[in-house]
Amino acid sequence: MQTCVRRDFIQQLAEYYKAVDRLVLAAVKLGSRGWFCCRAKLHVALFMLTREFEELAPLRRRFSLLAADVDVSLKSLVERGLLEEKLEIPGAVDGVAHPGYGVYMYRLTWTGRALAGRAVKEVSPRVRKRMKELLKLDVWSLIGYAYVKYPLDAWPIELA
Repeated sequence: MQTCVRRDFIQQLAEYYKAVDRLVLAAVKLGSRGWFCCRAKLHVALFMLTREFEELAPLRRRFSLLAADVDVSLKSLVERGLLEEKLEIPGAVDGVAHPGYGVYMYRLTWTGRALAGRAVKEVSPRVRKRMKELLKLDVWSLIGYAYVKYPLDAWPIELA
């Protein structure tokens, strides 16, 4: 009995992270023409999408998709060769320099582009349209918008 419950939990967790991976790949594809800047933009855009669309509600953990889950997905996608990652020091986000801080940038690999194309097709047209709108915003506007729209759910965002 306990083994069956544990196996179900592990399977649910694996499905959860596959869904997060697909959403991250779709966002990187739709939000960049080369290098995608930065983790904060990805965190906030995906946070907003999970709040706005009931079909993404299964990706909410407690109040929302957690930034840590996005970070795990990014690390996994880099390790699997689907994303390239670079750390720019000192970093600049949307033209604003951050001396002493690094900014992580992401780019799809050749294999990642193929899987991201599939991931984009799996996202509903409504979610895809909204994702594009959110990712066109600069990171500062996006963060501000999240805090104004969801003041009780928005968590502090780190720029890295």
